[in-house]
Parts: sequence; structure tokens; C-alpha cells
Amino acid sequence: MPQSRKWSDLDRQVNNALLKTTKRGDRLIIREYSRALKQIRNEMAKLYTRVAGDDGVLTLAQMTKYNRMQSLEKNIIQIMNQNHGIVVAQMDTLARELYNASFFDYAWAFDQNSGVAITWGTVPQEALEAITNNPFDLIAKDTLKTVQRNKIRTAISQGLIQGQSFPQMMRGVRQAMGSATYQAMRIARTEGQRAQNEGTDEIYGRAVENGAEGSVIWDATLDGRTRPSHRAKDGEVRAQDGRFSPLGGERPRYPTDPILPAKEAINCRCRLRFQVDGYAPQLRRTRDQGVIPYTTFNDWSDNLNAQNQFVGTVPAPGAFNAT
Repeated sequence: MPQSRKWSDLDRQVNNALLKTTKRGDRLIIREYSRALKQIRNEMAKLYTRVAGDDGVLTLAQMTKYNRMQSLEKNIIQIMNQNHGIVVAQMDTLARELYNASFFDYAWAFDQNSGVAITWGTVPQEALEAITNNPFDLIAKDTLKTVQRNKIRTAISQGLIQGQSFPQMMRGVRQAMGSATYQAMRIARTEGQRAQNEGTDEIYGRAVENGAEGSVIWDATLDGRTRPSHRAKDGEVRAQDGRFSPLGGERPRYPTDPILPAKEAINCRCRLRFQVDGYAPQLRRTRDQGVIPYTTFNDWSDNLNAQNQFVGTVPAPGAFNAT
């Protein structure tokens, strides 16, 4: 097998495995929020059974008697705090898994393709701790806890003020929980992508120390959801000092680098791609066209625009698009 195709196959194999891990993380988060929603539903069902009138409506006036509202809030806070603890633990576990998978899988890919034997050793414990304890993600997780609790409280309060029936009340709670689920998945994906890129960057450094020659390329996702600023970064070769050109006023080591402002990091799907021992990437994957010959985002979109096939959106100011 030609070296370029062999490396391309290995790179795609590693990236597909990392994508499967990320999707598994999404499923775990959805499962936990579904469990919390079921617990809240049971709490509300008991209240409607005991307190609601003959018309099946539960009002705020009914809930203010006998400390019912305080008791309900206490139970929901307990449910959501437990949910938050489980989800954050899953986020941290996923991030560590992605770091390790990226690190060891690319070490194997280097070994198979370039003849460079990487000194694997073990991943430094401080590196794993830094992944899950950087200020950016800690703030996001704390904010998630407060926001999701407030959204559910608001949905219930509005339902009581409006005198909603049980199905109407649960419709609002489900919408609030759906919003919280999406926000949690967005945080998990951002943290996971950062961990993956950190692991990739670490193994590239070790490969160079062991005699590999090459460079690091910014690799964006070829679809209309990618931020314009990240479309422009696609295909950029990292400078010799280990940093890319400025993005959001900072020079990142990799996509989702913690030094980047939130608008350039949240939900980012960009990754690092290697150009090893003179090999330039030969293939890449798009969301809609499958695997195509390697091209940069701008060349790819220009080609589709010429065919009137590209559908892209420019994010509104302050919007967090996936990249």
C-alpha cells in the first residue's frame, strides 16, 4: 500500500473511532436527562393526583398551601443536582477517554506509517487533570447547573400561574429539559474535542522528539455549519513555534485551545491533521458527499457555489455555531 494512502486510511480509522466515542457520550447524557425527566414527571403526577381539582388543573394558590411549593422545589433540586453530578462525571470520563484514544491511536498510526517508534509510557496524570479542570469548562458546568434548574422552575411556575393540566405542564417541563440536554451535550462535545486535540498535539510532539518529520494542519468540517473564521483556518499549517495565526485575538496551539474566546471554541468540531514525512493529506470526509479528494474548505465551497449546491449560513453576532 502506498505510504500516503496507508496514512490516510489510518488517520480516517482513528478519527472514526473518536467520533464513535463522542456519539456514545451524547447517548449517555440523553439517557441521564431522560431519567431525571421521568423522576420529575413522577413528582408532578403525585401532586396532580393529590391536589388538583376535579377539572384536573393545579394552580399556584393550591401549591402555596401547606408548603407544597417548597417541598416540590426541594425534590426537583435534589433530582437535578444528582443529574448534574452524574452528567459532569460522564463528561470528565469522556474527555479522558478521548485524550487517551487520540494519544495512543495516533502513536500506533505513527508507528505503522512512518517507522517512528513512539516512547508511549503513560499519559501524565497532570495532563488528564488539566483537561477536566480548566477554568473555561468549570465555568460552563457551573452555569449549566444553575441554568437548567432555573428553566425547569420557570416552566413549572408558569404552568401553575396559567392553571395548566398535567399534560400541558409536562410539555413545558420536557421543553426545558430538552434545552438543558442540548446545552450539556454542547459542553461535553467542546470539552471532548479539546481533549482529543490536546492528545493529538501531545503525540505529535513525542513523534518529533523521536525523529519524525512533518507539520500540523488545521482541519475544519466541510459543511455549512462551520464558522466563517474557521473556514478560513482550514488547511493552515501551524508555525514553527507551535501556534497557528491569530484567531479571536489569540494564537491557538490547536482548535478549542482554552486561550480562545468562547465564540471561537464552543461546539467547535475542528481537529488537527498531520502531514508526516512529506506526505500531504490525500482524502477527507464531508457531511453530505462522503470521502472526497483532499481540498481546503474555501476551494470546496467555491466549487459547490459554482454548482449552486453549497448551503452555508453566516452566524448572527454572538451565536455559537458548530465548526
